[in-house]
Amino acid sequence: MPIFKVNQKLVYFAHIPKCGGSALEAALRASDIEISFLDSQFWVRGKDRWCNSSPQHIPHSVRQLLFKDALFDYEFAVVRDPVERFLSAFNNNRKKIGGLVSFDAFLRKTEKRVSSHDDYWGARFDNHFLPSSRFVSGQANIFFLSNGLDAALSVIGQEFGVKLAKAKKENVQRYDKLTKSKSRFRSRLKSLIYSDSPRPGDLTDAQVQTLKHLYKEDYEKFSFQTKK
Repeated sequence: MPIFKVNQKLVYFAHIPKCGGSALEAALRASDIEISFLDSQFWVRGKDRWCNSSPQHIPHSVRQLLFKDALFDYEFAVVRDPVERFLSAFNNNRKKIGGLVSFDAFLRKTEKRVSSHDDYWGARFDNHFLPSSRFVSGQANIFFLSNGLDAALSVIGQEFGVKLAKAKKENVQRYDKLTKSKSRFRSRLKSLIYSDSPRPGDLTDAQVQTLKHLYKEDYEKFSFQTKK
């Protein structure tokens, strides 16, 4: 939940993981806006970590323990279709999940954890798999990643009378990063050892339906154009 001030207005950005948050924050910094309550080095701090998740990825229920909603003059978030977001989070966390763990196996484990304990892996993956609806309050202005980050930046800039820099792609993960090698033989060998990192079009109908069920609350809260 990065916090920043623009023209004496206190703004809260509900940074939902894998929704372009890092690129948006970079655009704000490029616009000479100082951002607080953000730790880009969270994973390397070890015992010095402030909490179980990075400050930028805390859910709204935790944020309320620290800051009341009324403190902020403006709140916004960028959301993304849950199926695409889950795939992006899976790809981003491949090494932490384990290269030998297939997408289908991880999806089934997630389904089991959610049905048993409403547990979306939480701090293990810095809330990357937590439903988007749990990061925002009822007063948040919602933007959709499918419309582009610059569209969100344009509206925010107009809201506060400032010109913001355009967003650049950041933290873009390759689907083949575990198998990529300069050697064609090594790439082929790795592809036989490591499991898949599927793109949205690679999912089966059953996998898509499982994800839609897991993130039903997001589809109900946000007006996504659901995919068949």
